[in-house]
Amino acid sequence: MTTARLKELRSVEKIIGYTFKNPALLDEALTHASYANEHGVKSYERLEFLGDSVLGMTVSVELMKKYPDKDEGFLTKAKAQIVSGPTLASHIEALGIVLFVMHGAGKASAEVIESAKVKEDVFESITGAIMQDGGLEKAVEFVKRHLKDVLEKDYSVKSNTDFKSGLLETVTKRGGECHFESLPTDDNFPPEGYIAKVYIDGEIFGTGKGKSKKKAEQAASAEALKKLK
Repeated sequence: MTTARLKELRSVEKIIGYTFKNPALLDEALTHASYANEHGVKSYERLEFLGDSVLGMTVSVELMKKYPDKDEGFLTKAKAQIVSGPTLASHIEALGIVLFVMHGAGKASAEVIESAKVKEDVFESITGAIMQDGGLEKAVEFVKRHLKDVLEKDYSVKSNTDFKSGLLETVTKRGGECHFESLPTDDNFPPEGYIAKVYIDGEIFGTGKGKSKKKAEQAASAEALKKLK
């Protein structure tokens, strides 16, 4: 690792509030696959995988403590809002960390780094790197510190959260295609309810039921957002 790169990593440590015993882990967490393929080094993908698990567990535990009387459906919807791609990406963008991500040569690679998906990935890869370097407690502290605003939000208050719009925004930013299929649950007129399926690039990502098509699609979108993290 060059002196210049180590200096950059020290800057990132100050931003995230954690000092690595092994800076190579942070370097890996900030290495996009396009750079890794060109230079024969590890990309952030394995650390992202680990960080995703830590993130999900941390948010689940915090919601369980905050809402001891809420059911699984409520907790799932609240979690989907917190760990959604746009939420994670906005936090990384605000910190300016994407400037330190190593990427491949060329305009295309540079543009990829600016995508919301990469920013989301980097939040998770840094979480995973901290887990590897300092253990679960330090990784949980990182997540709670940097997602403090969304974790403190009161999700028990009924809001006009539009899961469908959030899903469409996330999928579009990732370069994918999304469409819905809504059918009545019975032959009555009007039907007693609807069941909706949401497809992303031809694959079913969520299903949901509701008294109206709109509510069914919102429920399906919430499930899909959960799968998309």
